[in-house]
Amino acid sequence: MATYLAFRILGQQFEAWAVDVFLVWCCAAVLLTSHGKMRLFGIGVMALAVGAEIYSYVVRYSGSGAAGVSPLLKLVLLLPFVWLLLKAARRSPFRQAQQRPEVEPADVPLAAAGRTAAQRIRFPICGS
Repeated sequence: MATYLAFRILGQQFEAWAVDVFLVWCCAAVLLTSHGKMRLFGIGVMALAVGAEIYSYVVRYSGSGAAGVSPLLKLVLLLPFVWLLLKAARRSPFRQAQQRPEVEPADVPLAAAGRTAAQRIRFPICGS
């Protein structure tokens, strides 16, 4: 029963559809959320991945079957994951501006901490 579900119902068609949806989502993420060099890298990566997917469709529908697509070409489909990891590791300037200032606990007296009231709150945006 499980193999029937995996191979007959959720098989190759569902997998191909899911890859296409993921590539469209990545293209939208590159265009809508990236800036600068990361955007250029994302556009290049997505162009390669979409090109590889289109090529695999052309090879399959020309009669070669799935064996006609090189396994090395399928590695190109991992490039969007590389872009996602780099994008996630890089700090966004919008995220840094939205962080709340660090505040010391209120139970520590200002005189004991050796700070004035103006020095109690540190704003990371101002660099202090």
